[in-house]
Amino acid sequence: MKKTIKNSVLKFGLVLFLMMLSISGRAQSYTMSMSATALTDRTMDVTLRVTANTNQRFGGYSAGINFSTSIINGGTISAAYVANSKSPELTNMVIPTPGVATAGHVRISLQALSGANGVDMAQGTTLILGTYRITNTVAWTTSGNASLWLQNVVATGRTNSAVNGYPFGATSPAATYTTTAPTAGALALGYTSASPLSLVLNAPSCPTAVAASNLVAESPCVGSANGSALITLIGAPNNSAAITYKVDNGADQNATLSGGAFTVSGLSAGSHTVTVTYPTCGALTTSSFTIGAGTALVTPGVSLTSSDADNTFAYGTGVTFAASASNLSGGTATYTFTVNGQTVQSGSSNTYTSSTLANGNQVRASISISGGSCLTA
Repeated sequence: MKKTIKNSVLKFGLVLFLMMLSISGRAQSYTMSMSATALTDRTMDVTLRVTANTNQRFGGYSAGINFSTSIINGGTISAAYVANSKSPELTNMVIPTPGVATAGHVRISLQALSGANGVDMAQGTTLILGTYRITNTVAWTTSGNASLWLQNVVATGRTNSAVNGYPFGATSPAATYTTTAPTAGALALGYTSASPLSLVLNAPSCPTAVAASNLVAESPCVGSANGSALITLIGAPNNSAAITYKVDNGADQNATLSGGAFTVSGLSAGSHTVTVTYPTCGALTTSSFTIGAGTALVTPGVSLTSSDADNTFAYGTGVTFAASASNLSGGTATYTFTVNGQTVQSGSSNTYTSSTLANGNQVRASISISGGSCLTA
């Protein structure tokens, strides 16, 4: 009989499951599995389950839950069974107080059922063995990975994972299934910890959306590109996290959140999209928003007339020239008069008088403007 089991084990080998214990031998009796959630920044819940891969009578289990010590963050660890978390069929199974005798390990001592109280499990049936809450006295290391795995060998200070059972519908004989070498008639428990169960703890909350509000039109003039928008990360912590963002898929820019929001400036009139990259959360994109246009630009002008009706006069005749400015948009003009390109008068007066003009002379007027708004050159 020993030879038959040994050859069978060699033939089938150990069946490996990601974060899962399984019985290996002539047939897989049970599979023990583990799942986990992080409820708060200092707690995590680990739930154990067992599945019958053939018709079996379940008679109890023990387990050792391992996790990375890097998450402890200087705190002290404790563990407790979460009330009413096991399957109702396991009412007669006593729930022990789990222990933490070794750093990074929770010990769940044997929870045994007598043959009379064993639970018949048809092939494919799953029982919830219970949920265990592991609690730290301080917050877990930020974004630390618990890297959970079930103990699979006998080790000092640690509890090996095992399943007790009976033949389906019978109360004896009892057998224990572990990862150690099988005894006559028993099956070995195969397991690998090469890929621990990943559970990120105390990670910053991820925003659910990005919204633009408090839109300020470019002001005061079209083309000034000084509009702005308040960008709010909905669901982000009310903190001062450093982020990066892009405007219209441009270059990355840095910003710091204040109350979960920041302001984007230098926006021209028209539609824009801001893409925000939040730590550990990836890219979040706003809906398009529109910046209003400022006041339309105006172009100042100046015209020139003379006091001589037909602009034909004899040398020595006094002639007055008048400049008329337009489109000052609230500004004040300074008038400059030139004769043949040489400045002859500059100031607030818009008139220039001369009696020394000769044949072929050219009189010009130009203006410069102080004040005013939205003027072109």
